[in-house]
This record gives sequence, C-alpha cells and structure tokens, in this order.
Amino acid sequence: MKPLGRRNSAGSGGKGLARRGDSPGPVGPPKLRPGSKDAGVSQFASPGGFVAPWIPVRTAKEVVEQRPDRIDRGKPRDAFQVKGDFMKRFAVLGVAAIALVGLFADTALAANPHLKGRNPVSFTDNGLTLSATVSYAGLGNFDTLQVLTATGNTVSTCTNQGQNPAPGQNPAPVTLVGATPVPAGDIKNGNVTISTTTEAPVSPVPGAPGCPNPNWTETITDVAFTSARIRLFQDQNAGTGEFGRWETLVLDVNCTFNSPTSNGSVPSSNFTCTVA
Repeated sequence: MKPLGRRNSAGSGGKGLARRGDSPGPVGPPKLRPGSKDAGVSQFASPGGFVAPWIPVRTAKEVVEQRPDRIDRGKPRDAFQVKGDFMKRFAVLGVAAIALVGLFADTALAANPHLKGRNPVSFTDNGLTLSATVSYAGLGNFDTLQVLTATGNTVSTCTNQGQNPAPGQNPAPVTLVGATPVPAGDIKNGNVTISTTTEAPVSPVPGAPGCPNPNWTETITDVAFTSARIRLFQDQNAGTGEFGRWETLVLDVNCTFNSPTSNGSVPSSNFTCTVA
C-alpha cells in the first residue's frame, strides 16, 4: 500500500503527516499556536487524511447574547426568550389575580351590616311625626336608603259647622313613612349614622271618621306612636350611574314602644328593638 503523503492542515500553516497504522477516524482538535487565524475553531481529520474545520456547537443562550439583532425579526426564538415571555405573562396574571382576590376580600369584610354601639337607635316624638337616628357598621360602600315606618294613635279635634270644637270620639291609628337617601361617599369604613323623619298625617281627615257627623271637620293634633320599623337598603348593583336604585335589603329593625310616646325624646327604656 502506498504511504500517505504530507497534507497541509487547513488554515494552520503547519505540516501534518499521516502514518501507516494511524486511525482514519476523528483525531480530535489539534493544538493551535497563539495568534493563529484558526484560534477558536476545532478540526477533525477525514478518512483520506484531509483535516476539515469543525464549528463548535453553541448553546441557544450564547447565540442570543452574541447576536441580539436576530431577535424579533421573524427568526425562531430560543428557549430562554420564550421562557422569559412566559414568566412576564405569568407575573401579569398573578398581579391581576391578587388584585381580584383583594377586591372580593374587601367586599366580604364589608358584607356584615349591623347596628353600632350600645344604644344604636334613638327616637324623638315631634308631635305629628317621629324621627329615628340609627348608627350602622359593616356596610358596603354603596348608595344607601333608610326607610322609617311608624304606627301611632291620633289625637284629633272635631269642629262642627258652627266652629265649635269637640274632642274626637274615635281616634284611629295611622301609619307614617319617611326615607333618607345617603350617597356611598358618606359611608366611612363601613360606618354611617342616618336620621329619618316620617311624613305628617293628612289633616283635616277626609270624611271625619272620628267625629259624630261627616260634615264636621276632623283635625289631627297629635300622634302617640306605638311601633316603628327601620329598613336599610343598599344599591349593590352600583355602577349604573343612576342614584336611587336601592334593591337590596341589608338590615331590618323592628321596635316596639312599651307605652305610647309623648312629645320629646323617647327614653331608651321605653322601647325594645330586634333585628329580623
């Protein structure tokens, strides 16, 4: 067999000699002199003795770091960039989820309406009307409406056509209603105090049922109240921009007066309230 001759190493400028018995397979990268133009490039030998350059396999991260200009030009993205984009999206979704949980937590904490304090309810008999002042806690931040319904016995005077007054003979009970709207901005940390006064009864009373003759005039001069009901509504479908849609009853308080009220402040010992 004819011995192999000398072959030039590709790009190295040196001589390489293949000898009989040498393996024709890959021989591994040769040592390169400092300053050689092939520094940093590995080589392998072909079966015929030709030494060809071998380009080292670089990681995707190295490619991105060396050629960032190839990113976002329609080229396939490396695993590190895809992972980074995924982490950014995951972080955004995580923040949104935390904010949503916080919103529901605030709503849950405020969804416990109750009377506040040891004496949360007070009444005042104004003669023909009744006023109630109520302190609340645990309310949601919604537009609110307090409705007061009071029942009492009337005191009336009957006057005949000769303008001679006489006491009414058949006092009849009346039911009077009053309401107070409160905007959401007035509720501070779930707390608010609301005062409501009922309307006055219609007087003179048509038909004069409490007088001896329908031709007489019956005038109500006072109301002695026997019971009161306080209801609190909230607009929990807020966001419509329409004030006055109090569709949710959040608290219902029923009070009974131990004895009919008289003009002035009603002592707390004279009434009992229960929450329905």
